[in-house]
Amino acid sequence: MKKTLHVLWLTLFSININAQTPIQEFNFNGSLTNSANTATFAVTGNSISYGTDRNGIANNAVQLQGVISGGQHSLEANLTNLPVGNAARSISLWLKCSSFVNNTNIYPFGYGTQAANQAFGIQQNSAASENPNRLEVYGFGPATNNIGVLTTPVQLDYVITHDGVNTTKIYRDNNLLLTTTKTWNTVGTIVTIGKIIAGTYNDGIAVNGFIDDLKIYNIELTASQIAALYNSSSTVAMPTVSNVSATNIGNTSATINYTINANNAATTTEVHYVPTAGVTVQIQAGPSASGSSDTVLSQVISGLTPNTNYEYNVWAFNSEGTAFLQSSLYFTTTGTTTPAVITAVNSSNVTNVSAAINFSLNTGGITTPTSVNYGTSASALTSSASGPIVTSSSAQPTTINLSSLNANTTYYYQVVAPNTNGIATSAVGSFTTLAVAPAPTPVYHFPFNGSLVATDGVTALAHEVNSGPFSFVNGNTALAFGNNINVTPNFTGTLSNLPQGNSPRTVSVRLSFEANALGQGNNIFGWGTPVANQAFGWTQSSAG
Repeated sequence: MKKTLHVLWLTLFSININAQTPIQEFNFNGSLTNSANTATFAVTGNSISYGTDRNGIANNAVQLQGVISGGQHSLEANLTNLPVGNAARSISLWLKCSSFVNNTNIYPFGYGTQAANQAFGIQQNSAASENPNRLEVYGFGPATNNIGVLTTPVQLDYVITHDGVNTTKIYRDNNLLLTTTKTWNTVGTIVTIGKIIAGTYNDGIAVNGFIDDLKIYNIELTASQIAALYNSSSTVAMPTVSNVSATNIGNTSATINYTINANNAATTTEVHYVPTAGVTVQIQAGPSASGSSDTVLSQVISGLTPNTNYEYNVWAFNSEGTAFLQSSLYFTTTGTTTPAVITAVNSSNVTNVSAAINFSLNTGGITTPTSVNYGTSASALTSSASGPIVTSSSAQPTTINLSSLNANTTYYYQVVAPNTNGIATSAVGSFTTLAVAPAPTPVYHFPFNGSLVATDGVTALAHEVNSGPFSFVNGNTALAFGNNINVTPNFTGTLSNLPQGNSPRTVSVRLSFEANALGQGNNIFGWGTPVANQAFGWTQSSAG
């Protein structure tokens, strides 16, 4: 699959390669090194800075500062493979001139030796120079006048060609300005940008502006090739893809980050990915980009397989073409390919009709549903109860409750945890329900066994001051007091866990009345506030 992906990407890439490839190319995109990484310009004068190019992209054109202290601000390199003698050649570059220094001629590019016919370069004059608006191939080369008044700042695309016989042409902004008969004898390969080439003549004139996209060919470009070169450098171009990386890599997902320059054409993106052992490329549509600035984007891809190596790439599409990285990138998902692990299985809280099945579950980080299959035979677990969905990379305690069971019955059960890595099951366990329901545990229990304290040992009732006396009787197993209404004892307390609102409740009190005690009302028990429906209690009296 890896081979298939590469063949597809390289095939598409080859469609967009220009028909002719320069022997030297300097894009000056924040660097003075050529695109082949084999040569670098040295700087004369101040340190180099970079500015916006013809498409408004920052740091994509080298800036020269004209005449500076001690000479000219310029670049120089020895490019040993340049055409010499009368060999065919084409030179293409872009110039944005901030000002014409001293209102005279400037030298964007040249190489060779400063002698008759031994140099080859471009001289551009201003309107106020000694030869107004003159453009020439310097080194005693052909020149053209009448090219229109140049004012600054001005942006110009130059192409100078020679056919290797006797014809030299000058183009500017895709317009042929001059065709002349000329034979060259270029000697030397020292290239100078920003001033005239080294030699006996140096007039201290230098470029004050920006240089970009220097391309040198060892052929004469045709008019159609020059037009294609000019149009490819226009404000609309195929997108560029850079800074591609994978982050937030998990068991089943990852975030793909990348930078897109849409180059002024609406651009869509896709993330292509595939397991290195797979056969089908997956495609996830990503966000769009526009304009001429770098746009930082990201796209989450999901549904991945844990612990798996993935090959991925980013594609960008606009009206001018398709771009992608020429080298595949890789990441490996986390997690495991083994099923979930079930441990510590047991039953608890068994009643006559219910039980709790407890266990711990490690899903390896994969989302995993849980359930318990159960029945009255170990070989026939025909009932099932669903449990929580668990995602954990460590043993997570989990409980599933069983209900509507039969009393005094032995049940067999098995925990089940399926996910994309397989189905995990526990050993079969068992429990026996109770014969009868267990007695409920009261919220509060006051046995009055010689004390006003509840069985929790903390909560207590208080005997109200100035109320009647009381005592404990029957061996301190009951509370007793007289029936004289004027001296009836009262007991109060704050019981914070009592049922409120309309919640269910049950209150149980065992009473024994003496003779004549029911001749009047007996306020037995109550709590709440003295507002309609906001209190709960009762009063016991005789039938009369």
